[in-house]
Amino acid sequence: MGLARPAQPGRRGVAEQWDTCREPQSVIDPVQVVSLLGALLQLVAFALLQLGRLPSASYPYQLANVIGSLMMTIVATLQREYGFILMEAVWCLTSAYGLGRLIRARAGGRRPVT
Repeated sequence: MGLARPAQPGRRGVAEQWDTCREPQSVIDPVQVVSLLGALLQLVAFALLQLGRLPSASYPYQLANVIGSLMMTIVATLQREYGFILMEAVWCLTSAYGLGRLIRARAGGRRPVT
């Protein structure tokens, strides 16, 4: 007869871990939803710009970047991802500056510089 290993508190067997991994998620994490939406806004705007379908000096492009990067900055802050906080905050501020230039140019009757 072999000796049985005593149960350790907080440790589960492989079968129990496997069952846990296969359990369906009953609640969608709202932080992940915000993260995905923010990323999609930025990526779709970038793809449309690269495909020549959306000019950089347009409200949709600038707004997608401001809103998307703001959403990503919030998520990065909640998750304490400092590199992403820096990247997305700078992206947001730069896009906000571009949006401001666009608004000022259109208010003054000038064509915005791209």
